[in-house]
Amino acid sequence: MTQSFRLYASALHPRQWIAWSDATGWVQFPTEDNGWELRKSARGLDPVHLRAMPLREAANTGIPTEPLSLGSQRRRAA
Repeated sequence: MTQSFRLYASALHPRQWIAWSDATGWVQFPTEDNGWELRKSARGLDPVHLRAMPLREAANTGIPTEPLSLGSQRRRAA
């Protein structure tokens, strides 16, 4: 089974992307080039402040565009 990412912009964290998948859970990472490498676990998010965004908006960050396999080892956010 595979699950692709869902991407969100946060009104409270304008320089961070928020993403979710079954494989990673909630993570946040900088909107900058290669920001995905600096991702960390996201906690305490208020859905009122999140807005769904197309995944292509974060293409410069290095976020995986292919679905991750849930059968593979779960990678912990840094």
